Amino acid sequence: MKLRKIGVLALTTTVTLGLVVLLLLASDPTGLMASQQNRARASTASAAPLAPNSIISSAISYQGQLLDSDGAPVDGTQAITFSLYTSATGGAALWAQSGDVQVEDGLFNVFLNVDTALFNGQPLWLGVHVAGDASEMLPRQPLLPAPYALSLRPGAVVKGSQDGSSVLGVFNTGNGPGGTFSSTHGPGVQAFSVNAPALLAESEHAPGVEGHSSGGAGVVGISENELGVYGESITGTAGFFTSTHATGVHGSTPSDAPAVVGENVGNGPGVEGSSENGTGVSGWAINGFGVAGFSDTDVGVYGESITNTGGFFTSTHGIGLHGSTSSGNPAVRGENRSSGPGVEGSSEDSSGVLGQSTNGFGVAGYSKNDVAIYGESITNTAAFFTSTLGVAVHAKTGANNTAILGENAYGVGVRGYSAGDQAGVAGYSVNGAGGSFDSSNGHALVTRKPSILQGPNPQQIALLRWYPAISTTHRFTVGSQPLGVAFDGANIWVANSFGNTVNVLRANDGAPVMTLTVSVGPELFAYDGAHMWVTRRDSDAVTALRASDGKAVMTPSVGTEPRGIAFDGSNIWVANSGDNTVSVLRASDGSHVITLSVGTAPRGIAFDGTNMWVANHDSSSVSVLRASDHTHVMTPTLVISPHAITFDGANMWITGPSNDALTVLRASDGQWVTTLTSPTVGIIPGYLAFDGANMWVSNEASRMVSIIRVSDFSLVKTLPTIGPPEGIAFDGANMWIADYTEGVVLKR
Repeated sequence: MKLRKIGVLALTTTVTLGLVVLLLLASDPTGLMASQQNRARASTASAAPLAPNSIISSAISYQGQLLDSDGAPVDGTQAITFSLYTSATGGAALWAQSGDVQVEDGLFNVFLNVDTALFNGQPLWLGVHVAGDASEMLPRQPLLPAPYALSLRPGAVVKGSQDGSSVLGVFNTGNGPGGTFSSTHGPGVQAFSVNAPALLAESEHAPGVEGHSSGGAGVVGISENELGVYGESITGTAGFFTSTHATGVHGSTPSDAPAVVGENVGNGPGVEGSSENGTGVSGWAINGFGVAGFSDTDVGVYGESITNTGGFFTSTHGIGLHGSTSSGNPAVRGENRSSGPGVEGSSEDSSGVLGQSTNGFGVAGYSKNDVAIYGESITNTAAFFTSTLGVAVHAKTGANNTAILGENAYGVGVRGYSAGDQAGVAGYSVNGAGGSFDSSNGHALVTRKPSILQGPNPQQIALLRWYPAISTTHRFTVGSQPLGVAFDGANIWVANSFGNTVNVLRANDGAPVMTLTVSVGPELFAYDGAHMWVTRRDSDAVTALRASDGKAVMTPSVGTEPRGIAFDGSNIWVANSGDNTVSVLRASDGSHVITLSVGTAPRGIAFDGTNMWVANHDSSSVSVLRASDHTHVMTPTLVISPHAITFDGANMWITGPSNDALTVLRASDGQWVTTLTSPTVGIIPGYLAFDGANMWVSNEASRMVSIIRVSDFSLVKTLPTIGPPEGIAFDGANMWIADYTEGVVLKR
């Protein structure tokens, strides 16, 4: 078969392989359709003829003529497949319709139920394939528009001069929108006007203008002399803005006027914003208010969010949010029924949220699942609240979350001040914490003054006693040259390096529990919850002693000269000073997991909850290894030759015996914090232990222990010993110190 072109049509035809098809779309300038009308009616297409109203709504009528390879018309039923593509050749079909088509004297008529969504301005080509042919006919036929349909193509402009009506009107008498506009990266609708509203939309029962955006602003309004966006409603919301992931409303102005003004003289909100994951209403202003809300009888500004901030307000130099009311209602009220803050305020130089009230609350926050009021500040106070006669801040939550949470990158998260005899900050909670303190790089809570009134101070809470009140030191005899000391929750373990024994003492009274024989120089301990692991420096091995009865259950080999040892919750880590490695053993069975290379002569090792820190004595560095996958994280360099290392919850403390110094590194990033020397640290500082508030450092040559406050690195006091102090351990109430030459441990 072959193809013969007839007439000039909206959809042109060209020669293909084997078969000729002529498709007529929408118009018939040659009269061919009329001349073949009777024969077309006589034939029966695979798709039944549609009623006129159905043809307008969905289907497209196509007519054509089929000729065989000799040029003779084809008769009978033909199985034909029609397909649409976005290119002249290749590619996958966007749409296809197959069926039996009745052909009479070469002529046929079909109705194609094409998905109307495909006609969005993109170029389309029609492919035709007749059963029996080897392939689809080529070339494909391009679909061309009717002339006036060009005004609806992408990039088209409708232009005119109308005094009494709109240049373009879209009306819907049903329940749907008058028009829907969508854009992937730009505004869905962009309108400009000099003196009149750029965009005017009226609706009796639905929103006048509704904007949705996946990544940008739902509605953006810009005006030189008037409001950028103006919404008016008789009984509903004047303006409703929503966004899935970005800002529901963004208002910006370089003048002294509010970026967004919401007024309601009835009972509804002045401005209402809703967002699933982004900010419901966001306002920015250089010199004025980012958002100003006024209402006679209800909330001036109301923000609601499902999972994020109900309202977010920021200002470069002024107040991010100012709420004022002369009634007994809150000046600003934020509610969040899910997991985001009720009100969030941010400011670079001033208050993020400022609340003032004569008789009521300056700021009231309510949240079911998260923080009622959240304040954040870069360089200033996150939240500042004052009241003349009432409570400056009142926060209440019925859930298990914190009533007030303050976070600040460098300054105070929450600060309370009282000139009278009341508390500067008072916290109360039914089920959760009355006050919650957290810090990324420092300590969660630091007390500079004496204890809290009417109760024990934080140090008493942590230690169950007060150090200055106890001055008696108890001595308990152990083996020869005690070195390492450890606590297992009930007993104190002492490694006697020269006597090749381990003494186990009851922590509450020092009574002997058992004495264990461990060959070849036991040194330091690590407890895994069931076994006490001890390094044996001269035998290149470690031994696991069962804590319940002291039985040696396994003795795996490690590297050369094992020194420091630590437990990460799953594995035992051993620093091998002789071959510059760290051996990782599975605590459950002692099997070898991996051997890692570190610096020269590693000695001390400590775990910070995420990483293992290894003190490389001869390299003057620390190797930081991630415990979960054993990867190298960083290698901070030091000005000392490190020996022992301990974690205080925020910083790593490292002794340098040959330097008579102690260096503190920040655990979060390895940055240097301070280096302590005499008189804070004595001569040849060796081992360390943390008691929850102070770091205890054994100074061998000085024969005394330095007690250093971790909050400010000041020396609290020194504790003399008879012989050189070595290993040191805290049992939750007392500090135990090994006296090397005296063969005793001191309980202090």
